[in-house]
Amino acid sequence: MKKRVLVLVSVVLVLAFASTAFAADVTVRITGLESGGEVRAALFASAADYDADRRAGVVAAAAIGDVVELVFSDVSPGTYGISVFLDMNANEELDKNFLRIPKERYGFSNNARGRFGPPDFEAFSFEVTDESLTIEIELR
Repeated sequence: MKKRVLVLVSVVLVLAFASTAFAADVTVRITGLESGGEVRAALFASAADYDADRRAGVVAAAAIGDVVELVFSDVSPGTYGISVFLDMNANEELDKNFLRIPKERYGFSNNARGRFGPPDFEAFSFEVTDESLTIEIELR
């Protein structure tokens, strides 16, 4: 019985460490800021998640100075995309005018741009491996 419990505990520990052993930190370096407001970044794990606005993670920080770094911790390997905006009025939404044009500064990983609206997920997606990486996004 003791041997069985020891084996079970060992398996649980191996699985617990294995799931985090391949996770990486993704640092987002955001430039082109104005002081004031809050920078909000969303991490999307797939095109379907992006289309449905299902965020794998959201991080935020006060916009102080012209560069802010945010970190998504323990991101599993895979394909992801990041969208960022400067929330000047703290309503946690990208404000748009009556034509649906953003009134607040925004950006996407790979500094992707869409023609008539936001870019497709494929345009701003990138690969995460087991190594940490830094993504730079310039707001416009």
